[in-house]
Amino acid sequence: MDMEITLKAMIWTFTVNSLIIFFVISTLISLFSNEKTFQFYSFFIFFITLFILTKSPFESDLIQRYANSDFFLFNWYVQVLYNLCYLGFISYFLELETQDTVLNNLIIKAGKILLIPFTLLFIFCILTQNQSLFINTFFIVFVPSFFILYFYTLWRVSFLSGVLKYFVLAGSMSFLALASYALYQSFYSDNISLFENSADPLIIGLFIEGFIFTMGLGYKIRIMSKQKIAAQKEIILFQNNEKLIKEEHQKHLEKQLLLKEVELLKIAEEAEKEKIDEVSASYEGRLALLQIKTLSNQMNPHFIFNALNSIKSYLIVNDQKNAIFYLNQFSKLIRHILESLREDYITLKEELDIIKIYMNLENMRFGYSIDFHLSVSPEIDTEEIRIPTLLLQPFIENALIHGLLPKEGGRTLTIDVYRKDDDVNIMIIDNGIGREASFRNKTEKVIVKKSIGLRIINERIHLYNRKHDLLMKYDIEDLMEEEVASGTKVCLTISDPSNLN
Repeated sequence: MDMEITLKAMIWTFTVNSLIIFFVISTLISLFSNEKTFQFYSFFIFFITLFILTKSPFESDLIQRYANSDFFLFNWYVQVLYNLCYLGFISYFLELETQDTVLNNLIIKAGKILLIPFTLLFIFCILTQNQSLFINTFFIVFVPSFFILYFYTLWRVSFLSGVLKYFVLAGSMSFLALASYALYQSFYSDNISLFENSADPLIIGLFIEGFIFTMGLGYKIRIMSKQKIAAQKEIILFQNNEKLIKEEHQKHLEKQLLLKEVELLKIAEEAEKEKIDEVSASYEGRLALLQIKTLSNQMNPHFIFNALNSIKSYLIVNDQKNAIFYLNQFSKLIRHILESLREDYITLKEELDIIKIYMNLENMRFGYSIDFHLSVSPEIDTEEIRIPTLLLQPFIENALIHGLLPKEGGRTLTIDVYRKDDDVNIMIIDNGIGREASFRNKTEKVIVKKSIGLRIINERIHLYNRKHDLLMKYDIEDLMEEEVASGTKVCLTISDPSNLN
């Protein structure tokens, strides 16, 4: 008898101490990482520990009084809680939201269907002191329902990819085998058994399951660390490549300027005055275009800095999915800009693609607080219309930074492309604070920068109209509502677009 009590005490003490250690470690990790995987695991271990505490082999008046009270019904309710926490842990541990959406939705719905009624039933049975109602309902309703969901979940999990599923299967099957043995022993206690107490296999099964899940969490942390390191290396490589591309582009522009200068000097020495004037005009136009490209390449360094900071912040909070998505979008935007700068004009479709990516990045950085709409009339062929490279982006940036972000409440930015008579109109409308309020908010440095930006836009439109014999112009209008500024409207008009090809 003493040997039996000693063995029970050793099994119980070892299991409880181990589960407490698992709980403390996972709780600390969940507090620092805010990972729902660790949160559900902590609750799972916590409720298991509460259940096992009542199986203590040591004599205790407190446990005895609790077992004889109406509140002992909580010991049955806690089995509902740790089983549902087990399903929640599996959902986040295996990332079922992306790997198996059907199973993930089933677990969420089934968890709510089981948790809410049994919680209400538990409260009702406590108040009415009707323990048998809850216990009978637990065996008749919860146990069959949960086991059907349990086996279906393990069956679906077995088809998932990756190593993590083996931790779930090994832990679950270990607990299931020992729990089944404990149930068998409780009905056939006269047979030869490895355990003197029918509760011992259940306790050991819970420990083994918790231990295997803990190993699985450790393995997942290792995978996440590798992914984080790989993402950081990719960002560093991207920054280095971007720097090299920028330096090479700058050298190429400087070389072009030098060659043109030498060419102009040579022609000036050999040609007559009329020829010199003609070539000089061509050179000045090309020089202005190269200067514009240089300014475009240097456009908005704050945007690039903020984008890299956004990627860094996603990595800090272990949000690899958004970090990789943001990095891909940012890379695509830079590639579009570099490719478009090779020519002095691009198609309207390419310009709108750049704007969509740019707005997606900025909207993601500001928590999707801007309602962005882009509409193109069906009669407009955006692949046949040409405009100067990155002509619309400064207007979008001004609307976003100086009009919308300082505004409180709903923010809307709309781009509408439509035909009016023989002209193509590009309308950019925001419901921001307006130019007057924006002017009051800006520092002198920002005002000068905006002034330079508009002057560059005017020069580019002038050069483009002159080269293609077009009439492209824009107007900026302050929107008012009951004599209060309600936003800004920019209308870019392209006359006779059939000549743009």
